[in-house]
Amino acid sequence: MTEPLTMLDCDGLILAGGKGQRAGGNDKGLLSWRGQPLAQHIHSTFAKTCERVLISCNRNRAQYQRMTPFVFSDDWGEFAGPLAGIYSAQPYMSKEWLLISPCDTPLLRPEYALRMFAGRRDNQINIAWDGERLQYLHCLLPASSFEDILRFLQSEGRSVKRWLDSRPLQQIDFSDCPEMFYNINTLEELANLDKSQEQ
Repeated sequence: MTEPLTMLDCDGLILAGGKGQRAGGNDKGLLSWRGQPLAQHIHSTFAKTCERVLISCNRNRAQYQRMTPFVFSDDWGEFAGPLAGIYSAQPYMSKEWLLISPCDTPLLRPEYALRMFAGRRDNQINIAWDGERLQYLHCLLPASSFEDILRFLQSEGRSVKRWLDSRPLQQIDFSDCPEMFYNINTLEELANLDKSQEQ
């Protein structure tokens, strides 16, 4: 029998606030795969290890609230980008650490949370490395990061990558399981998701 997973001292944040332009304007978090919205797959994974699961969205709020009561929109105007979504999570956090994933990586497994949390250091930002590239929207942030995010947003910065590149980062190695970070940008990629796992 499988041992129960340990609940970690962190909250999980699902980023679902984009326009989905490459997906025909669809709300990507609500696109269905294997009978469930993409965001539900992330929620189910996070719920096994994270104390609270938060969702940042800018439309279809009622549908996301079926997954969790902790649903909110950007404080910086609709579709202000994922960094605004991350900053807007602060009032809903119950823990000192925030684990982040976009809504379009349904192959994520609990190992993501366990490995990221195990590698934490005081006030250190952890970022996933898949063996080829950094996964900028898969990171673990300490609560102390939010003041710096606010300053960056106030200076008209919007890019998560630019903000993270300006900070000291701890890379967490996922080169043995890069498939977890397969992300869905288009409806064609969604249709081919199962085929991609067979390759």
